[in-house]
Amino acid sequence: MIKRRLIWLAAAAALIGAFFALRRSRAVMNAVNDAALKVKRALAAACSPVRFSVGEALIVLAVTAALVFIVCAVIAVIKNRGSRLKALARRALLAADVVLTVFVIINFTLGASYYADGFSEREGITPRGATVAELRDLTEEFTYILNDKAGGVPRGDDGQMLMSADEIIDRAAGVYAEAEKEFPSLAGPERRAKKITFSRIMSLLGYTGVYMPYTGEANVNVDFPAAYLPDTVAHELAHQRGVASEDEANFAAIVAGLTCGDPVYEYSAALSAWSELGIALCGYDREAYFELYATLDPGVQADIVASNEYWAQFQGPVREASDRVYDAFLKSYGESNGIKTYNMVVGLLLAYYG
Repeated sequence: MIKRRLIWLAAAAALIGAFFALRRSRAVMNAVNDAALKVKRALAAACSPVRFSVGEALIVLAVTAALVFIVCAVIAVIKNRGSRLKALARRALLAADVVLTVFVIINFTLGASYYADGFSEREGITPRGATVAELRDLTEEFTYILNDKAGGVPRGDDGQMLMSADEIIDRAAGVYAEAEKEFPSLAGPERRAKKITFSRIMSLLGYTGVYMPYTGEANVNVDFPAAYLPDTVAHELAHQRGVASEDEANFAAIVAGLTCGDPVYEYSAALSAWSELGIALCGYDREAYFELYATLDPGVQADIVASNEYWAQFQGPVREASDRVYDAFLKSYGESNGIKTYNMVVGLLLAYYG
């Protein structure tokens, strides 16, 4: 038993070593990524008929199995008085085999996409910098767009956009139909995004959505204010269509939302773009930012305030730890800016709309 587990461990370690040795070869990573995308699309097709997130269910099962494994391992070690070290070694090897196997799957289903040709390279879009004046001009342009779209969404008595998560997800069908005409690499099968049951926990960790590479599913947190949910759905669908980088997925979601013809997705995309540009502008010219904010439609302001208040409640050590882990994960796969990659969409917006 121990020998077989050692062989499995060595094989998994060899695959991991091979991946990191070859990760700088663009040709190899492109081939791996293309093959992985086909597998993930097949998995997504298999999971598509099920309304719940298969990926989330697997995570729950994995956590439960891990807890049971730990309890059983402790009991086994206690009972085997004469061979406790051997009993501990068997279970430690089994745990190591599982962890490395999962790491192998992540490397080849997700990691390769970070070293393959990105969306910007495939479509010939180069993110660019800008002067503060240019940044202000583009933010002002999106202020007009956002105000124009604000009246096209249903709102509650508090002024906030009001729509159920199910309706928002259902309306995502065809959201990439126009965008993929201009950007062919975005073409892909239509799949429905999945709601995360434990969305509140995702908010605690700071996630609005997650793409599950081992099931091919686009999953979304449905606990935060509705105004930002359509753009989040489009963002996760971008990952499902082969866009790995977070800033590029943000950009793809904005372009798709603004061109899809659905007023709810148009509004959410404009709100996302304005928010990204506004954050960048505020860092250089706070006065200009607040001048533009003051001209926003009251409904838009209500949505922004609601979002800020919602996420403020989760600030703390858990969120900070989660951010550090994800930052390290992204950097381990060549995303030198780590979690800041999410904010780099501004360079793409400037290149495309500026």
